[in-house]
This record gives sequence, C-alpha cells and structure tokens, in this order.
Amino acid sequence: MQNMFRDLWRYPLTLMKRNKTLRLFQYVDIKNELADISQLVFQIILILGIYSFMTSSLFKFRNISESFYVLSSFEKLHYLFLLTLNDPFLFLLVITFFILFRITWINFSHEKHIKTFVLLVALIYAWKFAFYDYNFYYNASHLDLRLGLITLFLLSFWRPAFLLPFATVSLLIIHQLDFPLGNVSITDKRIVLDILILFLSFTMFNINKRIIRLDLFIVLLLVLHASNYVIPAITKLNLGPHYYEYIKYNKISNLFIGSYMFGWLNFLDKEIIVNFHNIISKLNPVLAFCAILVQGSAIFLLRKKKITLMLLLSFEGLHLGIFLFSGIFFWKWIWVNILIFCLLRKLSQIEHIFSIRTTCLSIILISISPFIFKPFALGWWDLGLGWNFEFEVITEGGDELTLNRTFFSPYDIIFAQKRFNYLHDNKTLSGTYATLPWRLNIPKEQKISIYKEINSSSNLDKIGNIIETYGIVKYDSMRSKKFYSFLHKYIQNYNERLDKRNPIIGIISTPNHIFTSYNKSYSPSDGKIKTLKIYFNRFHIWKNTIQEFDRELIRTICFS
Repeated sequence: MQNMFRDLWRYPLTLMKRNKTLRLFQYVDIKNELADISQLVFQIILILGIYSFMTSSLFKFRNISESFYVLSSFEKLHYLFLLTLNDPFLFLLVITFFILFRITWINFSHEKHIKTFVLLVALIYAWKFAFYDYNFYYNASHLDLRLGLITLFLLSFWRPAFLLPFATVSLLIIHQLDFPLGNVSITDKRIVLDILILFLSFTMFNINKRIIRLDLFIVLLLVLHASNYVIPAITKLNLGPHYYEYIKYNKISNLFIGSYMFGWLNFLDKEIIVNFHNIISKLNPVLAFCAILVQGSAIFLLRKKKITLMLLLSFEGLHLGIFLFSGIFFWKWIWVNILIFCLLRKLSQIEHIFSIRTTCLSIILISISPFIFKPFALGWWDLGLGWNFEFEVITEGGDELTLNRTFFSPYDIIFAQKRFNYLHDNKTLSGTYATLPWRLNIPKEQKISIYKEINSSSNLDKIGNIIETYGIVKYDSMRSKKFYSFLHKYIQNYNERLDKRNPIIGIISTPNHIFTSYNKSYSPSDGKIKTLKIYFNRFHIWKNTIQEFDRELIRTICFS
C-alpha cells in the first residue's frame, strides 16, 4: 500500500524533472531567488495551496455531531471511518498521511533543530488536551481521546506524518466544547495548528527529496507569525476614518477596569483599581502607539536576523503587558515566540533569507494572509461602558458564593468571556470587557462620536438613551434554552460526582488563558450546590468611579 502511494506521487514528478518546461517544481535556492523568481513564487503558491487544503479538510471534523462524544472508543473509530469514506476531502487527507509516511526526520537538513522545534510546538496541544478537566456536561473524561493524542504525539518522534492525525484528535477534543453553547474561541490555540499544518504542507511539497532544506519553510513560518501581529495592528488603525484616531482617542486604561469587572484582580478593592486606572490613563496615547508599533513592526521579520530576534522579544513584552492589563495570558504565543527565537539562533546558515527582497515578498504574503492563514483581527475601542454576568450559588450549608470561571472548566474560556447576552431582551452596545467591537454595523464616524460621548458623560440616563438608540437585542430563545439545560446538566452531574474532579489535574494542567478570581469563590470543599442565581448588570467608567446600574436577576435554578 505504501509503495503504491509512493509510486503514484513519484511518477508525475519524474516526468516533470525530465521536462525542462516544468522546472517550476524543482527546488529554488533563495540565495539566487531573482534568478528565477517565478519558480519561487510558484513553489510558495503550491505549498500554500496544500496548506489551504489541509486546513479546510481538518476543520471538517468540527462538523461532527454531539452524539460522537458519548460513543464508545470502537464506535468513535467506526464513526470517523464512515465520515472519511463519505467525504472526498477527508479521504484525500488519509491518502496524504500515507504519502507523508515515507518521510522521516532524517530527511530534513538541520534534523535535530527542526525536530525539536516542531515537537515542542506540538507539545502545547499534547499538554493542553491530555490534562484538561473532567467534563461534567458529558459526564465523561474522554480517556480514549486523551490516550490517542499522547500516543500520536509519541509516534511523531518517529515520523512527522503522525502530526496529521495528532492535529485531527486535537480538533476533536476542542470540538466537544462547541456543544451546546456554540463555537468556542480558539484565538489562543490556532497558532499551534497553523504551524503544524504549514510544516506538513511544506513536507508534502518536498516529498520526493532526499534532503529537505528548511529555507522556504522558515520564510513561510515567519510570514505566518508576522500576520498574527500585523493584521491586528491594521485593524486598530482602521477603527476610525483616519489612522491616528486609535492612538489619539482610545483609552486602554478602560480595558483594565473592564477586565476587573470580569474577574481580573477582583480580590482587590475598587479604590486600588481606580487609582491604577488613573495612573494608566495618563499614558493612554503612549500605550496605544506602542501596541501598534510592536504589532506593526512584525512586517519586518524578514529584514535582518538581528531585527527578527529583537522583534520576537518585543512580542513577549507586548503579551506581558496584555496579561497585566487584562488577565489574558497568551502563553501559547509566548512559547511559540521563544521556540522561533531559539530555532533562528541555532540555524546559523540561514542569514541569506533575510533581505529586502524577501521582506517585499513577505509584505505581499501578509497582505493576502486574511485569505490564507486567516489571522484574528484583534482590534476594538475600549469603550468604558460594559455589562457583566454573575453566577452566584447557595450551597447545601447555606453559604452564598460566586462561581469562578474555573468551576466550568473545560468550558472556562466561555465563562470567562461571558458572551451570554442571548439570555435577556435588554439592548447592549458593548462587547466583552467593555469594548466597542470593530464589527458593529455602525459607520466609523458615528462610532467615534458614540465613544467620545460615553467617555465624557457621567449621566446614566443619557448613557441609557445611547444604549437604546444604538444598542442591539441579542435574545435567542433556542440558545438560552440550551444554556440553561447545560447549566442544569453540568451542575447536577457535578453534585453527584464531586470526587471526579482530580486536584492533581489542576497542578499538572496548562496555565489558564484568562485569569479571574473572586473574594468569596466557590470550591469543591463547600459541598453540593443547591441553588444557582444568574445576574446581569451594567457598569460605566467615569473618572474616579465605577458606576454599576441596571442589575437584574435573569434566572434562578434549583438542584435536588
């Protein structure tokens, strides 16, 4: 079987090598890229074409039904087998695995360094998804998926082809969190999958070579990585009708307060938080400029090696600042930055890929990256007007406590972001952390006008009128029904199986993506939950105060 796939792949390539008109498929030395630039561009197009095919095919696994996660191990395999047979793209993905199987790590130049880099990137998923919390919604640990993930990760030390099923199982584990509350955010996780697929696409393109040089992979890796920073910078610059509005008007200090209301540093008194806010507010233009400068400078990742290393360090500073201001910890991105930094330091013979020419090429690729890599457009106005959902419980002992987002782990990101406005029929204007999303269907000029008006007024009646004028009702009866059903099922199973949440998992699991904390937070030692109350409230940041208003009890759920 393996020989058959190998021959199917090698035969057309053999013909191409014999035909001088088809030399586009031969390797191009980037040192001499101008000698045949069309050949280099064609190779990049082919690699990115393979990347797009693999990405779209893998994400088809996020279309499987919820029933998959209650099946036995054998039934899961049977389900995936039938799914693959019935979908031509998934069937081609299986064939791709067998083609890749002929490649070993020895086939790569700088074998030790590239193997270490790729496997340490994959380790993020292996660590994250092998040691996540027991899922009380399904009332299952999904041990078969965890063991499968670890096995495929270990097999990847032997052959890189196993990274393909490894990525597949990772997506299956992520996909369980899409039920029943909708698609879970993968903003922090996507970077790992992108790098693994890009590496496999590059390997697939070079399947017929005995020694695979890494030059072109490094170029595409840095382009991919740069797009994750440059696109958010461009999004911020495009928030207003002119490029300077974000720097001139946006108050990043409002993000600090918004994050506090969502649970970041919530154990501190409001007075301390407001004092920090006042200090930060004096630096708002400087902070906004620095954020855009660091993100936008990623466009020069391929200019010089020293510049690249300095930029990677600056990205770490950016992520540290994001964590201090919001409690959002992009530890996966930080880890990837460190790995790329170390890889470039170890590869001493790649200086030739850093030039003005490759920088120009990377700018073109970054400009079309939204259609290829689909980086997240992380940009918004920090409005200072927000909403929040609070989950308060009464235990069997009569204690009234707050549920932290970690209680709902592995659904913790969903409950940290609290995008539950489909539960009520009140109009809302802002997004998570009191932000004004760039996607909001309001003209840019009007957004700035609303932003200035809200940030210059302490009159809650006036602010209420703005919400009524421009706000949107997001109530959805079907989604709210699923949400309450989820809560009832999750907490009912939790009460019945308190012993299933292993404290060791909390020690060896990965760091949180979003950190929150509360003074009176529920813990398993407080016993069973008897009553859950869900509150909705709004808040507004005005100079030295945090104004809270419109607090409303949304729902009370009792448990036996």
